[in-house]
Amino acid sequence: MHSVGPSVVDPRSGEIIEADIIWWHNVMTSLHDWMRIQTGPIDPKARGNKFSDEHMGEAIRFVSSHEVGHTFGLKHNMGASFAFPVESLRSKEFTDKMGGTAPSIMDYARYNYVAQPEDG
Repeated sequence: MHSVGPSVVDPRSGEIIEADIIWWHNVMTSLHDWMRIQTGPIDPKARGNKFSDEHMGEAIRFVSSHEVGHTFGLKHNMGASFAFPVESLRSKEFTDKMGGTAPSIMDYARYNYVAQPEDG
């Protein structure tokens, strides 16, 4: 665990009274390592020891958005991983059109493990 988005909810009304995003000291290192290991074979931007600010920013936005979802009371949605057919995940056109590998920011499917180098 490297970040969380807990909230306090009034049980009578469901109103979110207070919420935080807690970001541990090692999140940047973990994001770098995850991207390098999980996407390096297909993504040349993820092969170096230092990523561009744009590439790291993309990962930070994903994790931050996910944690904001928790502050709104959203739970994980791992079922979203099954929304797209596997063969579609090999299509760059499809994943660009759909905005990624899963239709929910609350899923952990951050990276496309299905795409192969020959897919383009």
